[in-house]
Amino acid sequence: MSVRVRTLLIALLLGTALLGLPHLGMAQSSPSADSSAHAEAVDRVVQTFEKGTPETLFASAAERVELSVLGSRSYYSRSQAFYVIRDYLRQHAPRSFAIDRTAEADASLFVMGIYHHDQADTPVRVMVRFDEGSTAWVFHELRIEVAGKLPSRS
Repeated sequence: MSVRVRTLLIALLLGTALLGLPHLGMAQSSPSADSSAHAEAVDRVVQTFEKGTPETLFASAAERVELSVLGSRSYYSRSQAFYVIRDYLRQHAPRSFAIDRTAEADASLFVMGIYHHDQADTPVRVMVRFDEGSTAWVFHELRIEVAGKLPSRS
């Protein structure tokens, strides 16, 4: 192989490698930077509490989920947490749900809302925490409290 051909091949390989480096070094879009991932996480909460079905909330959930339901707080496996929330929603069938606010802090997304159910005239406040995953927000925590117990909106 001639020197000229070898030099051309080396230049071609280096050029290809250098052009590929920015793509190799770029991180995937994080959920917090992706407004569609944010909207999808909020929609998962809305679907869960409007329809009374937790499947959408658990579509992307951590292996361990923290639940605080009317003062009873514990960590559960993903499957145990699913059944706890499913039972709660069956016993407290939805009338309406409205998002109160959302907030991002560090690598977490918080979705807060008001849940009116058939068992009482007084609504409950709902707070769901998602943590950043590689491509979607991952469900980590759910709190359901009597409306007066969570901090009110300022």
